[in-house]
Amino acid sequence: MNLANAIALAANMFKDITDKGGSPYILHCLFVMEAGRNEDEKIAGVLHDVVEDTSITLMNLRQEGYSERSIALVDALTKRKGETYRDSIKRVAQDEGATHLKKRDLEHNTSVLRLKSLSKKNMDKLEEYFWAYTYLKQL
Repeated sequence: MNLANAIALAANMFKDITDKGGSPYILHCLFVMEAGRNEDEKIAGVLHDVVEDTSITLMNLRQEGYSERSIALVDALTKRKGETYRDSIKRVAQDEGATHLKKRDLEHNTSVLRLKSLSKKNMDKLEEYFWAYTYLKQL
C-alpha cells in the first residue's frame, strides 16, 4: 500500500470526527504525516491514531499490504490498553522514527489555538503533552 491509500483510509475512518477545536480530525493526521522523512514515516504519520481510535488493527494494516516498517511505527505510536501514558511515551522513545513523528504530534496537540477553551481537563492534557515533548526532545 502507498501513501495515497493510507490518506484515504485515515480520511474514511475519521470522516465524521472533529478535534477539540471543531476542525476535521483528518487535518491533525495530515499535519503529523507532513513530518515524515520517507514514505514509511508519512504513512505512519497519517495512520498514527487509526489503531488507537478506530476499529482498524495492526493485523488489518498488514492484510492491506502496508510495509512492516510502517506498521512498526504505527504500533510504536499506539498507546496500548492498560499502559500508562508515560510508559507509552517511553516505548515511543525506543524508535527514532516514532520519536520524530510523536514530537510532531505533540507540537500540534499542544497548540492552544486548536482548543475551544482552556478548561481544567484541557490544561491537564497540555501538561501531560508538555512532559512527553520535553522527555522526547532530550533524546
